[in-house]
Amino acid sequence: ARINCDNMNRSCAVIGGGVVGLAVAARLARSLALGSVYVLERHGHIGEETSSRNSEVVHAGLYYPPESLKMKTCLEGKQLLYETCNRWPSAIPIRRCSKWIVAQDDDEAQVLQEIHAKASLLGVPTRFLSAEEQHRQEPHVHASTVLESSSTGIVDSHALMLFLMAQLTSTAPVLFFIFPVAFLFYPSISLSLS
Repeated sequence: ARINCDNMNRSCAVIGGGVVGLAVAARLARSLALGSVYVLERHGHIGEETSSRNSEVVHAGLYYPPESLKMKTCLEGKQLLYETCNRWPSAIPIRRCSKWIVAQDDDEAQVLQEIHAKASLLGVPTRFLSAEEQHRQEPHVHASTVLESSSTGIVDSHALMLFLMAQLTSTAPVLFFIFPVAFLFYPSISLSLS
């Protein structure tokens, strides 16, 4: 299949109908400066690849290098995701369930100290649990040290994609399913994706 782009003044195409593609398309569709937004998805439904095969964890941002783009986008994305889901709680289930990072010996406890120090510098909330708190909350977990990451959570990625799809359809973009993109052409630029 082919899209004629001759009359697509101020229009754009987003390749991929997963969480990222749908979020980008929804944001572009809300922009007053753009014309049509086309979402090109090679499968018959939204989110049939990575978006439907992930752990659905909302990562706190503990493990990436401090000045990296991954760290910056993780922290910003986490905040935006919680804000969006909290604005529409019946549409997108999300829960800040926290995560424990456990150590079994002194060497592992030192690694937890380093993670905690880095998290503090980045403004990511973490705290060490006392032995009493550990036992009260999870009596079957045996660890010498427990670091809790309170901003880690889980999100229903399928509900998130359906929400983004609803956002898109309310702004009238065009979605093409079973539309693999193998080659892009723009005057003076061409790119093969195969």
